[in-house]
Order: sequence, then structure tokens, then C-alpha cells
Amino acid sequence: ALVRESDALQEELGTGAGEVARIVSEIRDRVAIELAPPGNPEEERFRLFQAVGAFLRNASAAQALCIVLEDLQDADKGTMELLVHVARSLSGTRLLIVGTYRDVEVDRRHPLSAALADLRRVESFARISLRGLTPDEVQRMLSNIAGQDVPYVLAEAIYRQTEGNPLFIQEVARYILESGLAHREGG
Repeated sequence: ALVRESDALQEELGTGAGEVARIVSEIRDRVAIELAPPGNPEEERFRLFQAVGAFLRNASAAQALCIVLEDLQDADKGTMELLVHVARSLSGTRLLIVGTYRDVEVDRRHPLSAALADLRRVESFARISLRGLTPDEVQRMLSNIAGQDVPYVLAEAIYRQTEGNPLFIQEVARYILESGLAHREGG
């Protein structure tokens, strides 16, 4: 949405432009906005939630949106509350929110746990658990990266170190090649 012309962005932001600009510096840079002085924190929080909701509703009416929020295990309580508010108030719009997190870092006291409990009540909410790749899949991935067959023994060793996490597999493979522990045959 921030790629849009300043006039369209200003229109989509509506009267909540100042509230959204407080948390999104790119909006402050693109659209001339006067920030109101801080007031009552609860009122500001409510106005911010309403402004973000209105902005996303307006922007998704003009063009379907997909927002990807990574590493939600690092998010604070306020961020989770905003996410739940947006999910509840924008159900049925052309907005897809994808959130990723590492479940091993989230216990019952984590703000994300409460948010997930609230989000389960949103009709359009879906939770998809992703598991690591199997040793066979690791071998296929490494073979695709290397452009040649990778021995199963190497794939299995990398699997044990990475638990099948594709990002970690790629990084371990890069390290192995850069450090000279393995080399590509024929270039």
C-alpha cells in the first residue's frame, strides 16, 4: 500500500493518518502529517487501533493485500492486541494476514498465546503447523541447491544439525562449502 501515490495513500489513511504515522515512519516520510501531542494512553490506543483498521479496510478495498508478520514470538502484548483487533474487525475484507512464529519459544505466559486463543474465535482464522523436512527431503533440497546428487550421509548429518529447518539447511550447506569442508564436483 505504501507504493501507492501520496494522494491515494492520504485518502486510504483518512482521518487516522496521524495515528498510523506514529508507528509507520514511511507514512511520515511520504505524506505531510501533523502529529498530535500525546494524550490519554487508552484513548490513543483506541484511536490507533481504529485508524489502522480503517486504513487497512480502505487499502484492501482498492487492492487485495497480504501482510506477512514474521517472528511473532518476539512481538509484545500491544502488537498482539493490534493484530487481534485487525483480524476481528476486518474479517470479510480482501486482506490476508500471515503470521509466523517458532512455537518452541512461546509458552502460556507469552502474549502470542493469548492472541492465538482470541484469534481462534475469528471465523477466517487458520493455524498451519509446519514441521521440518525429513532426511529424504533434506537430501533433495541439498541436491537442488548443489545442482548435483548429494550423498545421503551428508544430508542426514545436516538434518540432525538443523532438525529439517530449510533456512538452517541452506546456511549449513553454505558454511560447509565456504569453509572448504565439501566441494562441488565438476565446478
